Amino acid sequence: MEIIDKKILTTKAIKLIEEEIKAIQSTIKSTEQQMKDAPGANKSHSDTVRSQKEGLLIGFIKQLTEKQRSLTQLKGVSDVATNRIITGSLVMVQSKGNNKYYLYFIVPGGGAKKITISGKTVILISPNSPVATGLLGHRVGDDVGCRIPDGIIQLKVIKIL
Repeated sequence: MEIIDKKILTTKAIKLIEEEIKAIQSTIKSTEQQMKDAPGANKSHSDTVRSQKEGLLIGFIKQLTEKQRSLTQLKGVSDVATNRIITGSLVMVQSKGNNKYYLYFIVPGGGAKKITISGKTVILISPNSPVATGLLGHRVGDDVGCRIPDGIIQLKVIKIL
């Protein structure tokens, strides 16, 4: 399996997160408008509606802040390959269970999103994800056990970019 150009992959991942940021910003504006349009203080359920919308708004603002932080970190990902898996590594692994090959790009804000380039699917995973946690620090040739909710998966590190 041929590996993918990391610069192209990084650019696509950045665009994906930028789209998510725009969607969150739109949701924030909509929620703010709904708060303004909520019934006045003399109406029955006005306080409840406003407090519910306020709680949602706080959650959306947190999401926005996290995505913006992830975007900044992603823009700093190096194109230089390392001999150990780190955040920013593009890793090819082979599953010991089914002998299939997988490409993982360990990036802030990964969240198991998929990007297809030249017919190859790359799975973006967060450094805190179970698979990334298992892979981080390993080298080509290492056999790695990654604890996931369904048990432990065994992977062999084939290539690091």
